[in-house]
Amino acid sequence: MGSLQMWKPLYLSPTKTFDENCILSKSKQRHRDFQEYLVPELSIIHPFPSSFFFKVMCLPTILFRLNGLLLAEELRGSVAREVQVGTIKLSDDFSWQTFYLETSDKALVDYLFGLGQLKEKPNNKIIPCDIVKDITSNEITSFEVEVDLKTHTGPSPSLILQALTAKSAGDEFNLERKLTNLRSRLIQNLHLYQKAKKKKLGQYLTTTLFIPSKTWLPPCYIVEDHVDEKNLVKKKKKKEAEKEDEKTENPLHLYFTKQVISDKCVADSVEALIGTYLLSSGQMGALKFMAWFGLNPFLDDEVNYDHWPPPPPNPIVGDHPHPEFRLEVLSSGFDRFEEIIGYTFRNKAYLLQAFTHPSYSDNNITDCYQRLEFLGDAILDYLITRQLYEDPSDHSPGKLTDLRAALVNNIYFASLAVTYKYNNFLKMLSPSLFNLMNYYINMLKESDAFKFLR
Repeated sequence: MGSLQMWKPLYLSPTKTFDENCILSKSKQRHRDFQEYLVPELSIIHPFPSSFFFKVMCLPTILFRLNGLLLAEELRGSVAREVQVGTIKLSDDFSWQTFYLETSDKALVDYLFGLGQLKEKPNNKIIPCDIVKDITSNEITSFEVEVDLKTHTGPSPSLILQALTAKSAGDEFNLERKLTNLRSRLIQNLHLYQKAKKKKLGQYLTTTLFIPSKTWLPPCYIVEDHVDEKNLVKKKKKKEAEKEDEKTENPLHLYFTKQVISDKCVADSVEALIGTYLLSSGQMGALKFMAWFGLNPFLDDEVNYDHWPPPPPNPIVGDHPHPEFRLEVLSSGFDRFEEIIGYTFRNKAYLLQAFTHPSYSDNNITDCYQRLEFLGDAILDYLITRQLYEDPSDHSPGKLTDLRAALVNNIYFASLAVTYKYNNFLKMLSPSLFNLMNYYINMLKESDAFKFLR
């Protein structure tokens, strides 16, 4: 059986297997059209047909994929039992939505579908449960979707499996396709790794390239850990020539039944799993999953999820004797801003706080905009990330990051603010900042880029 994986061409490396823009070298192009000729005198005729032989060769791949799905289902069941996100026991007649993990054999799928051996073509489209999309424009129209977690099954094993598969595994999917994030130390790699270690997430991950003869064991087959002594000799870099006398420790990845997993890989998998539960179980399901992992974003451990989110705090602070009258005076003229954005605020104090610079001491009833800025920055980052993730172009993780950086930046936001004249409503008492802002506005209006924003 050798190094047959039965899911990708053997003439490509794992990093090039599923790269559509990959340019093959001349030698690899020759291998692609390579034909093998056997010498009859040196060949052995097996007493079973070739069709049976090819089925046997596919068996390791089938069992490998089945094992990954069973591990994903085990993790889904643990979350369902402990935080009630998903159904613990599925009914006998239940079946998950068809989701095809392998995508490189589209020609074979079309051929089998044409012969009638496949009843329907596999579907690789993930249907998100946390948003509402317009069918015609494919744009997100609502983020306020409530999922009934009491009846919801939770994410499918195939969706979880993607979040548990590292890029180093050389599979057709990996956890880098999943997106989500929180802020500050809560999402630091070390913190995520420590939380994942307590839940023993590493035993569910797949990080090693699937090679039947080296990294796969048949079911119920036990082998002792073995190290190939020949592989202990490592090629040393020129800068490490002075360390030749040092003894090289046995690398764990040479053990047959073990795999080496970096802490960053584990942390990335946690983020991918949060994205998985967000897509399949909505915002509340993702929050409960984070709490199960120990990433509780709430200060109070006893959170009533049935009444979440809590009502926002009153933006009016201080002991002003007549805050309503003072608010009416300070918010004078904001009706023109509400006409621009097409929205009327029920509580004008939020609008006043959003336009109050720290230097504006006349506002003695609300805080300045800095706390709202912190919150809005995170929300805007999430909304844009979610919109880009739903883009039908199916951008790579690297391109998604570049697009998000291009959309979420101060220069772009400042240009939009000037375009819609938001700066006219800003309340501040800083002459230097006022002069600097006017200088930027005049420079922007004289630039060619401003013409595209008007």
